[in-house]
Amino acid sequence: MDPLIVCVCLAHVNPDFTERAKRSFYSQNYERKHLLLVHTEKSTLTIGANRNTIMEASPPCSYFAHWDYDDVSAPDRLSLQYAHIQKTGKLLTGFYEMAMHDVKNDKTWVYSNEDHRYALGTSLFYRREAWEFAKFPDATPEDNKWRKEIGYDNCESMSGFRADGSPIMVQTVHGGNASAGIYPSSHRYKTATAEQERAVRELLNGTAVRNL
Repeated sequence: MDPLIVCVCLAHVNPDFTERAKRSFYSQNYERKHLLLVHTEKSTLTIGANRNTIMEASPPCSYFAHWDYDDVSAPDRLSLQYAHIQKTGKLLTGFYEMAMHDVKNDKTWVYSNEDHRYALGTSLFYRREAWEFAKFPDATPEDNKWRKEIGYDNCESMSGFRADGSPIMVQTVHGGNASAGIYPSSHRYKTATAEQERAVRELLNGTAVRNL
């Protein structure tokens, strides 16, 4: 029997994004999964403290995955990340390369980090023992500090694109999240190709059809 994966979703005030994230979760072809969705817009805790509180109340599981309320994942995201972490034997994985769609400007970017020990925080997938070894810091953002505590050599990430160029996951940038406004200042962000743009829109609109 496959191990249980608990997906942690800290939801905010946009119900359309949250409903889309829920549909994305229930479409996953990995069967043993559980969604922990908590609305945190009125919480006085930091993101790190909220994560710890929610995860402490989670059912017994072997793996955690971040499931941000404003992102969309293809139906094979959990299966692919589970297979990758099994293959590498690392504590942590994620995507070092991923599509990001700017809803305000209706434009898609591709983030890519040359260090494959790096993982975008929204894409994190890790063994429960990693979190038991080091809880998230009481901070916002919490991801980079936590990954440093776990140790970069304990992470091996994968691309958020398949070999055919289609996205496994898309982060939505809307002005209220950490990635907003940083594109022009970083060489790691490139404008998506026309084919990438098309594939991203298919996933965001729920029209992507794949043999999974």
